[in-house]
Amino acid sequence: MAQMHAAFQEDALFQLAAVKSRRVQALCQRFQSVRPRKLWLGAHLKNIGFAPDGLATEHLPSDFFRAEDATTRQQKVDSLEDCIVLLNNNDIGKGEGVAQFPDFVERCPHTVFLIWDLDNHHWLQLSPMLAAFADLYIPTHSENLYFLSRYNWNIAGPVACGTIQWTREFLTHSLPQMLQAERSDQPLGMHFYYPQFPFRNRSVVTLRQHFARVDFSSAEFHQRSEAERFAEWCAHQSHWVIPVLNDVPIRIFDALSTGGIPIVPASLRYLFSVGQIPRDWIVFYDPEELLRPESVARRASAAFMEGGAQGIVARHRYALENHHGENSLARILAFAVDRFGLRLGA
Repeated sequence: MAQMHAAFQEDALFQLAAVKSRRVQALCQRFQSVRPRKLWLGAHLKNIGFAPDGLATEHLPSDFFRAEDATTRQQKVDSLEDCIVLLNNNDIGKGEGVAQFPDFVERCPHTVFLIWDLDNHHWLQLSPMLAAFADLYIPTHSENLYFLSRYNWNIAGPVACGTIQWTREFLTHSLPQMLQAERSDQPLGMHFYYPQFPFRNRSVVTLRQHFARVDFSSAEFHQRSEAERFAEWCAHQSHWVIPVLNDVPIRIFDALSTGGIPIVPASLRYLFSVGQIPRDWIVFYDPEELLRPESVARRASAAFMEGGAQGIVARHRYALENHHGENSLARILAFAVDRFGLRLGA
């Protein structure tokens, strides 16, 4: 541990900060006389539906950051001139992004690159690179902020993630379906398998002995339509949440936005975005209750039934107002306006 902390005191990281400072100063100067032409959002943010007033918004294709011929690369660079580009870690960390993204940053001196890192608590092979090349780096979780700030002094947040798999418009229009859905009193909890998190995996294995719909998921989930995914979430009164670490998973807010009750580890009880949730809308479980989870599921079912239709509506509206991805992107854009002196609108 001491050696790790010593490494983050190296002069090379200060030199990196100095280089980035010069780039930020140049961007601030540029946008004193130029208004941003457009906000480009990464493909992995396509379901958020964020469109701030006075700023044209468009989504980049999923394969934007890839190798191609020089002419195509230059056309892409030209399309980003005097724009804001807001990406999340998956836009860069998957496909050819890791290899190609630094070249785009170097070729785009008049483009503001914002990176919202959803996995800075565990994807540590990627997060330092994102911090190093972002003009403004926005972590989602509070973990690892010390050493990530050494790669980039322009760090904002953390900005917690909210619901991003459904647009606000879709969820609002789907409220009647939420109210009419027949819901099982058994929790839903389909989690991805991560070999580097054996405790989480053992928790899933333990719970699936009791609940048929708490299990490991697959990449097929992301291939399904938003309506199919929505119907699955609305088919359950409650949703069992198992973080990879002690992070605040998105599925807490997905549960609330679809009218359900999230079942959450007690260790998250006082974290900021969880601590604000009304206590009759959330159920906490202790470590020993992982071994005897039926009583936890009964508490969640009782909370759902007690709230009735009014509870579904209240949780849905609360999540949309406070924990949708649009709220997060609005905060990030506000940070960028402040840091770079951006002027939006006509």
